[in-house]
Amino acid sequence: MRDVASAQAVGALLSERALKKTRVSRWREWSMFANLLSLARIALTPLFVWWFLSSHWQLNLLGFVVFVVAAFTDWWDGHHARTHKSVTNLGKFLDPLADKLLTITAMITFVYRHLVLWWMVAVIFTRDLILTWVRIRAAKRGKKFTTLWLAKLKTTVQLIAIIAIILLWCLHTVALEFGVYADLVSRESLTFASNFLIGVTMILALVSGGQYFVRRAPADAHL
Repeated sequence: MRDVASAQAVGALLSERALKKTRVSRWREWSMFANLLSLARIALTPLFVWWFLSSHWQLNLLGFVVFVVAAFTDWWDGHHARTHKSVTNLGKFLDPLADKLLTITAMITFVYRHLVLWWMVAVIFTRDLILTWVRIRAAKRGKKFTTLWLAKLKTTVQLIAIIAIILLWCLHTVALEFGVYADLVSRESLTFASNFLIGVTMILALVSGGQYFVRRAPADAHL
């Protein structure tokens, strides 16, 4: 009886230690620098929306700066995780989540400002949602994915397009405020440029998404 009781006590102690170790491990994941950068990107997203949708040109410029900083953290967290070999399962989840939240939210603000057609943003969002769902299911099955070059191109073009549209909007608001170069950055030219840039992004999104399903090739969160 004593042996059984001792064995149970040892088992309980080991279980408690294992639980504590798991909690510490999870806390370390959350506190890792790369994951903190992803969390910062999520936190910056509503700040960007608030300032970009403001009627004051100064706040629009601040919104532009916030987005550029947030976009830079997207590169920084991945680079830091790979360089310091601190890639975690939490990071694999947070990084694409923060990325999609920032970019899709920005494009929704463009729709709100009547800069781009809503259906183009809807196509991009639906494509990203479907492929993210597929990726998560595959990850649960333990399958490893690699990024297709066309998917990387889509991500790069999308980011450049968003930054360009935000910058053009800022120039437009400044031109209206001070009455300079109003024709050069008119509402019509801004809308045309914005739809063109998002249109190119949408085409790349469809082609890269189709490439994934046709070839059945590995793809990750940056598709």
